[in-house]
Amino acid sequence: MKKEKEKLTVYIPISFPDIDMLVTGTKLKPDKIRILLHQMYLSKLSQTGYDNTAKEHRYNHIFNDGYVSLHSTLLHKLLTKNYKKYISLLKERKLISVRESYSSNEAYTPKETSKHYKISNRFLYKDGSGRHFRKETITDKCTIKTVMKTSDDFKIHGSRNNRSVQMESIHEALYDMEQSVRFDLEPAESWVRDHLATLLNKNIYSEEQTEKLSDNLIDELELLNSINEGISFNCKVDQFGERLYTPLKRVAKYMRRFMYFENNSNTELACLDISNSQLYFSTLLVNKDIIETIIPEFLPIVKIAEKYGDQIDFKRYIEACIHGTIYDEWMRIANHTGRNAAKKELIQILFCKNGARMPSIKIFRDHFPSVAKFFREIKALKEDALPFITKTYLDKRGNFKPDSYHCNLSCATQRLESRIFIKIISQSLLDKEIKPFFTIHDSVYFPKQLTEKVQQVITDEFHLLGIACPKLKLSKP
Repeated sequence: MKKEKEKLTVYIPISFPDIDMLVTGTKLKPDKIRILLHQMYLSKLSQTGYDNTAKEHRYNHIFNDGYVSLHSTLLHKLLTKNYKKYISLLKERKLISVRESYSSNEAYTPKETSKHYKISNRFLYKDGSGRHFRKETITDKCTIKTVMKTSDDFKIHGSRNNRSVQMESIHEALYDMEQSVRFDLEPAESWVRDHLATLLNKNIYSEEQTEKLSDNLIDELELLNSINEGISFNCKVDQFGERLYTPLKRVAKYMRRFMYFENNSNTELACLDISNSQLYFSTLLVNKDIIETIIPEFLPIVKIAEKYGDQIDFKRYIEACIHGTIYDEWMRIANHTGRNAAKKELIQILFCKNGARMPSIKIFRDHFPSVAKFFREIKALKEDALPFITKTYLDKRGNFKPDSYHCNLSCATQRLESRIFIKIISQSLLDKEIKPFFTIHDSVYFPKQLTEKVQQVITDEFHLLGIACPKLKLSKP
């Protein structure tokens, strides 16, 4: 029989007033308020790592203002049917606010987004501290029991979400290894302080921009701490590209240098990733065997590939993608001075809608005419050819998104990446007892001493598939 927890650690705003004193004279439970604030903390963490450039969303401006979305069903479960009394108390004391709109003082969009709540900024700061939240403990048995049940229900719901799929044993094995990843917080905090000081000295950003950047960096530190503490707020396999999303995937690249595996803090980590991975995987779409064995739901692509795969310009594109030089070639073709700009533009060209208008699209068509036609025809396939897309390209309400056929190309490349990297390469590493490791899309992180073994497995698995191994980049996290 599972032993019931006697206490739970929660996080509340670092300068929040004494909660026991706050509820004096009311019939409200202090631990209910603690768990509400902790839920706001978790919601804030779940948004860490996303910004306006990384993830377009119509409500980004709301989240960037510090609001989090909390559904009334969740509040009812955590705080009982009297949850509005807890919200009212915190609002009356000006401890939290609810987003208002022109038509309502508690704005929300039915069936699309819940009410948005915000912790008052003054409680997120404390002199001499580089954090926004502090630890507290809840001991109320009823509250703990409710939290544990809600957490279990959430895990089940997450696997049944319209836009996610059931985790398989390989995903669970990968997630188990991820949970042994830790972050060295002291040097991470030191780096944040030094980085902010450097920016201030150089006057690179305005005071407002620097303050926002500081908040984002502190949020990153909170995310690292939550991973160290084992606070899991979401883990899922998304239906679109079948990628595994976990708290670790949200960590910014510049923070990965502070990672280590538990009980191996002195072991240096290494990373192997595929050069121009999405473009490399796009070249596999002309391979009939790969389509049939790995992404058979995209079988109609085979007939399209027969028309273009043997063209000279297509072979040139394939060679550049395999050798990791396609971005360099595009720099030369489109007269870019920076590789990142060339990369961004080339990805936009490949995955944009067929009707998109960009000068660079014509340049791409002129230099890679058969490649452009191939991708255009893939992005024109509809649900009669690809019936699964009606249950895959979904909006937040779970409805098929019209005019989303351009997603065919990105869906196919992402599924190739996931099924090869997770179900083939990761499984092979586990079978050979080459661990610990974890993946972030097209990258594998592992102890440096395993480099030769990991590289050999990746190379062997691509060769077993009968395809050329892409260029692998070895780097430090």
